[in-house]
Amino acid sequence: MDIKRSCPLSQLIDINKPIMSTPRNRPPPMYSSESNTNNIYALNLTPLIDIHSSEKSGLLDEQFRLENDIAYQSSIKTQDSFRTTYSSLQTILSQMQLKLASAFLEETEYLKQREERLEQEEQSLTKRIQKLENIQIERQQIEKEFSKLKDRLETAVTQVTNFQTNGTQILRTLFSESRQIDEQLSGLISQCLASLCRSRTRVNPKINEFLQKSEHIQSELTDRQILIHNTQSSIKLMLELVKWNHEKCQFFCRIYFS
Repeated sequence: MDIKRSCPLSQLIDINKPIMSTPRNRPPPMYSSESNTNNIYALNLTPLIDIHSSEKSGLLDEQFRLENDIAYQSSIKTQDSFRTTYSSLQTILSQMQLKLASAFLEETEYLKQREERLEQEEQSLTKRIQKLENIQIERQQIEKEFSKLKDRLETAVTQVTNFQTNGTQILRTLFSESRQIDEQLSGLISQCLASLCRSRTRVNPKINEFLQKSEHIQSELTDRQILIHNTQSSIKLMLELVKWNHEKCQFFCRIYFS
């Protein structure tokens, strides 16, 4: 607390100067020797009325002097009490200033420590916010990857379901087609064997005759033998195809039922 003392007490009240200027050190006129001699001469020269008036004025002067002395003593006492009160107030104010200064210093130190703590907490909160932002970014990336994986799984499940439904249909179609092929191949094989048997039955009795015939007939016989050989190779190839188709059907059946 800053107390401005622009107007000191000594300017307001001067203890060395009395409130009213009284002729304290001067004796009253009625008691001084000069006044006595004057009064004596006045008694000798003036009438009785003048003597009474001079006595009355002397009494008034004495009363006025006593009142001035009382007022001066009371003013001195008042000044002393005011000075004592003012000094005690100054002491109290100085103590209050010291207390306020110490309290202000303590409050300033506390506020400084509080500000440092708040700065540290702000830094820690900033770091936590950065960590949370990084975690949120990672979470978004994980969610995106999870959604992609989910889409892939759904696609795979759809494909598996479609393969399961379509695979049954495909296998049934393959089985029916393989049966038809088997039937057709068996018919072709039987026809080929019948034709082969017929050809053999036709060729064998005529071999001797063909041997006895000309080279033209011999070449024709050779061509027929070549034809028979090709037919046999085609039959073998058909048998291998039938066997391969049968193995293929067995393989698909194993995959499907496994």
